[in-house]
Amino acid sequence: LQAYYGGQHLEYASNIVFSNGDLDPWTGAGVPAELVERQRSLSSPVIAAGAHHLDLFFPDPDDPPSVREVRELEENAIREWIKDWSGDLQSKV
Repeated sequence: LQAYYGGQHLEYASNIVFSNGDLDPWTGAGVPAELVERQRSLSSPVIAAGAHHLDLFFPDPDDPPSVREVRELEENAIREWIKDWSGDLQSKV
């Protein structure tokens, strides 16, 4: 995985949420939070009692609080990315 996907070389990555779940059998191949904590537009939240794709399903009243929190984090991140992009766009006009 390291060689194929670039391993921990994320210095040029931006605007990504690497969601992980503590029930994923491949969690060890996920991106750890420590790797992205210094890059503002990257995050790696862990969905307690969930899998990495649970946050991508439509919301359900029975969703665990952990997935609701991760969805909120993702929504806030996307809002920031759009705000940053629109600010960059305004500065070029």
